[in-house]
Amino acid sequence: MRVAATASAFGGAKCVVVTNTYYTRAPDDQFRALLMAKTLERYAELNADVPGAFPVAALNAAFPSAFPVVVVDTSPDPSFVRDMCRQYGATYLDGREAPGIGPQTLMGVRYAYCHGAEHVLRIDPEKYGLAARNVMYPLVEELVTGGADILSIGRLRDTAFASLPPYQQITERNISRALATLGLPEDTASGIRAMNRRGMSILMQFDPEQHGKQWEFMWYFLIDAMKAGLNVKGLFLPFIHPVEMLLKETGQLEDTPEAGGETAYFYDNKRDMQLALIVPKVVAYAASCGIYPVWDPKREWII
Repeated sequence: MRVAATASAFGGAKCVVVTNTYYTRAPDDQFRALLMAKTLERYAELNADVPGAFPVAALNAAFPSAFPVVVVDTSPDPSFVRDMCRQYGATYLDGREAPGIGPQTLMGVRYAYCHGAEHVLRIDPEKYGLAARNVMYPLVEELVTGGADILSIGRLRDTAFASLPPYQQITERNISRALATLGLPEDTASGIRAMNRRGMSILMQFDPEQHGKQWEFMWYFLIDAMKAGLNVKGLFLPFIHPVEMLLKETGQLEDTPEAGGETAYFYDNKRDMQLALIVPKVVAYAASCGIYPVWDPKREWII
């Protein structure tokens, strides 16, 4: 999809959320919550008397009301997501000809970039807590004032870590520790990425047809950015894993065909596959870029 560069199509907002969806039935309340997120007023309320809080005036400049959301949808029936996007004012992009997390992310980020976004947050549609729980503002502050070009959002600490399904805690920590030996931030397993326009430009150069369309893409472009000299940093946020996902992924919800037929075993197997495939693929890609693991036995891990 080619999009001509224009002035901001997001009502003056400079930070845009990009997500991708696939639904075989009407979207769940988690996706609806993401589209409805109105976080600025709540942040101002919580931080009105906090010394040194990121200035609300600066937030107003970046976020006039809520975070604009760009949705790249690959659902067989596009009407579900398209109608909900129209209802809540989100931008809908038909991504059915761009299967895979890589091409979908590229489509959404390119649209945001060409329409004037200065910062993009790429998240999964069920991670509405990132927009609704006031955890985005430290992230934006880091992008605006901290000198980061790309941020990998960490969750493997404190209450955020404890909120993850137990098996996911193990596999994501192992993935993150292994890939941190390449010089990446310590917690990259969440797939949550934020970036400024320099970071977006690196991402848009990536060719998923050549290097992969699935989750490995979320690490490959970090390697590309490091090679190009961009500042790739990690930022831990107090993000709480959605309780709906915790119950689903640990088999605590009734498992019916209507609910998708997904079991705790399905998710545990998914984590095993991610650990087995992502680490060697990313290490090999980094080596092709002249970046190799460095192991320090005295390293003190944060995660």
